[in-house]
Amino acid sequence: MAETKLRKFFRLLRLEILRNARRPSGIMFFVGAIGLVTLRAVRQLLPVTAGAQAQHINAGVPKAGMTYFFSVGDFGVAACERAFKANQLESAGGDGHHSCSAGHQKLVAAAMEHLAGGLQPEFILSLGDNFYIRGVKDSEDPQFQESFEDIYSYGNLSEIPWQITLGDHDHRGNISALLQRPQRNPRWRLPSPYYVFQLPTGKRQVRFLVLDSVGLEGGMLEHTPKGRRFEKDLSEEFAGSKAGGAQWDWLSRSLANEDEAASLQVVVGHRPIRSLADRGKYGSAPPEAAAAEALKAALLTASTPVVYLHGHDHVMQHFRESEQEVHHIGNGVGGMGLHPLKNCSDCSEFQWGTSAHGFAVHELAKDFLATHFVDATTRQVLHTVVIPF
Repeated sequence: MAETKLRKFFRLLRLEILRNARRPSGIMFFVGAIGLVTLRAVRQLLPVTAGAQAQHINAGVPKAGMTYFFSVGDFGVAACERAFKANQLESAGGDGHHSCSAGHQKLVAAAMEHLAGGLQPEFILSLGDNFYIRGVKDSEDPQFQESFEDIYSYGNLSEIPWQITLGDHDHRGNISALLQRPQRNPRWRLPSPYYVFQLPTGKRQVRFLVLDSVGLEGGMLEHTPKGRRFEKDLSEEFAGSKAGGAQWDWLSRSLANEDEAASLQVVVGHRPIRSLADRGKYGSAPPEAAAAEALKAALLTASTPVVYLHGHDHVMQHFRESEQEVHHIGNGVGGMGLHPLKNCSDCSEFQWGTSAHGFAVHELAKDFLATHFVDATTRQVLHTVVIPF
């Protein structure tokens, strides 16, 4: 098998060199071209390996003994698009934004529904920004119906519960209304802005710590320069200094009090710690950057492997810390307009990324977690990350 792959690699490499032979010659060009065509040849081989790992996912056929769950971020845009078409624009106090596309949200939902029938996920993990562009106003807000119920309550999705994470756009609205939603829809699981739950895997557990990223940033306000995105919309109750300090204390206790039965910790937040997404003028404000560094330091102290799942940046991406078994998996591509990826000359910890609408299928075994990034248009796996524990 290895010999076959090696032979194929050299064949591809030879073809690429021949294609480049007609270009300007010179020793420096030749050396650079060798590196370029080697990279191209390797890229042609990579999908073969990824496809072999994910054929059963593409077919929607679960493996015996595996547990599945999905994750998706930055998706609640259907009502936002309607508001934009009605000229109820964000700039004028409305909920409409030009990047909101109900078509993209429904495309991702359809791909999820397609695979959910066979894989039977235990739950769908929201990675935040459940409602664009200003969250919900109250418990009667029609966005609950238009951007959630109407999209995710049909076919194979109709009975699957959602574990909810709060995002920055959610914080622009009424957080209390989101916390009260389980009373009307038990599939909507949000017991508090941040919480813990567990998923069995054999005789052990995978422990999920769901964070409120915007709340954590509130705990940085006394130590960073002023300035937060959407600052005027944020509430002191859920995003202020006191709320942030209480969440940091909770997180410290939770990470220190690791469950002996837990073999892996999945920490879930909205904001990324690491990212190659190009957000243009909307970079990280000082409290965001400070919270990301503090969270990274906290995760690096964990004694069990850690996976950090996040949204916010509208790309698919995977980073791995060099000094510790901590993986960052970004998936903010559930419906809102996409971000491009930056070029990076020194990104040794960056493993993979692309900009496409979709979601992630997570496959849990007794000794590994596999994450399959699924493209919504083709309903095929683009890349697979396998994390042993």
